[in-house]
Amino acid sequence: MYLSSGESSSMEVRMNKKYTNFLEKVAPATIIIFILIFLIPVIRDKVGKHNPVKKIKPPKVEKTIGTGYSSIDSLINKGLKEFGKGDYTSASRNLSKAHFYLSVKVKEGELKELPEGLLFYLALSEFYRGKIEKAEKLLEEECRKFTENEVYSWYLANIYIYKGEKSKARKELEHIISLNGKYREKAREVLSRL
Repeated sequence: MYLSSGESSSMEVRMNKKYTNFLEKVAPATIIIFILIFLIPVIRDKVGKHNPVKKIKPPKVEKTIGTGYSSIDSLINKGLKEFGKGDYTSASRNLSKAHFYLSVKVKEGELKELPEGLLFYLALSEFYRGKIEKAEKLLEEECRKFTENEVYSWYLANIYIYKGEKSKARKELEHIISLNGKYREKAREVLSRL
């Protein structure tokens, strides 16, 4: 059976309409599915990738930090208060702001160095939020500046242990033992288990 030219063109029009109607119905859903396929992993990486860490007991906040800049001191001490309450996200936000402002003052020569303890509590805030790499970097910097503070070394050693970096942890634990302070026995005990 052969179709005349008039019949074939009307059949083509009907098929084109069916195809067009099909595309009009399916295209928006397809676009939404593709957007979700690509967008959800991006959102998940930015928002929920970091799991909070609770293995290492956080220290008590026993001090306030003063720099002489009241607005920055307010940020720091608000962050310390939030850290003490276990609100590590808010603590990180406030301590990060203070760290930024004080870093600018150090670079401009208005301040000699960052106050002791700022990087420690910022690092632990990041650690307890699950941002281990950032915590490690900040705490290493604090330990380089304040080599005699065994508390900083203790938490850095625990971060190394958490990450499975036993040789770095051993080095920190041996340093703690050499300081002969109150963490000496804890460090020995942990070192014997590595």
